[in-house]
Parts: sequence; C-alpha cells; structure tokens
Amino acid sequence: MRLGFRSRSGGDPATRVGGEVIVRLRRDQTGGACTVLERRLAPGARLTMQRSREDKELVLLEGEVDLPLASGVWHLTRGQWALVPRLTTHGLVNPGKTPTRVLEIVWTGRAADGPRTTPPPTHLKP
Repeated sequence: MRLGFRSRSGGDPATRVGGEVIVRLRRDQTGGACTVLERRLAPGARLTMQRSREDKELVLLEGEVDLPLASGVWHLTRGQWALVPRLTTHGLVNPGKTPTRVLEIVWTGRAADGPRTTPPPTHLKP
C-alpha cells in the first residue's frame, strides 16, 4: 500500500513537506506487535515535528537524514539507526542531494501480549 503526501509549499524542494510512505507490514500481520513503514523523502523534503504514543525505530536504508529532537539534531547516514521513545517530539529532514529511504518500525505492542493499549497522555491536548 502506498500513501503519498503533497507539498504544502508549492513544490519548492528546499521547503517541501512530506514524502511517500509504503506500508511494508500492517499491525494485523505482526500479531499486533508493530507496523513497518518505508518512508521516501526527496532532497530537501521534511516531515513536520510530531509526537507518537508508540516507540519508533528508524533505520536509514539510503541517503542521509536529520532527525530533529528536543535534545538536538541527530544526523544519520546509510546503515545507521535511531530509537525514538514514545512521546518524544521528532521530525525528519533530508538535507542531502539524493533521495532518502527510511524504514520506520512503529512498536505498538508485543505479539505474545497482544496489542499494547496506551491511554492518551493527560498533558497533551487533542
């Protein structure tokens, strides 16, 4: 399954927002353990800052990416990975001149325990 995102800036690669997402494995295919996505970002593309209720593991398959966090910006190159704990504000930016491919594993629970259910944090507004 492919999901595409359009640029909010009219297509200027330096300020483009979003990218292409390919769903590699759905939660129901992993016994509720995780969802596996492949994100493709064109040069200059970025994903806006977000906060997730799930832990995320990011594995850089191709290119380079900046991972902005509250504690600073991590720069990843091919073969490197990062773990983004749940409720951590983060984004993704392709600062390079070539496309970037990132494998994103969203840990929703453990197959043996069934899906993890996390109540919404009380300090976040909808």
